[in-house]
Amino acid sequence: MALEAGAMADFIMEEMDREGGTMEVMGRAMARYLRENTTVIFSWSGLSPEGLPDPWVSFQSADVQGDFSFAPTGTNDPQAAMRDFAEQVRRGCAGFTVGPPDGFSLPRISLNAHAPPQLEPAGAGGRAESFRFLCARILAAYKTYINPAPLAGSRGQFASPPGAGAAMQGIF
Repeated sequence: MALEAGAMADFIMEEMDREGGTMEVMGRAMARYLRENTTVIFSWSGLSPEGLPDPWVSFQSADVQGDFSFAPTGTNDPQAAMRDFAEQVRRGCAGFTVGPPDGFSLPRISLNAHAPPQLEPAGAGGRAESFRFLCARILAAYKTYINPAPLAGSRGQFASPPGAGAAMQGIF
């Protein structure tokens, strides 16, 4: 699994062609693509009851959940429409959560959707080129939504020490 703008754009366009070109369909397709193709890397620090460190120092999770609820922007101004759509993307990403892989007992963590993607109306070009440009900008922002909050938890006999545990390192 890897996040790739061209593949994301193709998937969204295929879904919109099959189910109708509405904002709702676009949101469902974008969310499904992200859920099915995102991998999140975490660092991990755990200690046994004897104080020995866990030999595992990182793990990956592909347990991503979330949805988008897109609505028409209600404006004919392309710049205002892009700003509104970018904010809808940010709000949707803020609702995405990542769970631990099997073997870890950790809470789910939300993405840190701190700023909307930098979107602008597409220039000259066809539909596919416009979608690829849009998806590249969305993915560039999405990959920065790393939540730095440490997660206390355990893996088997190993438990996270105070102030440590799992920490999100990257979104791929």
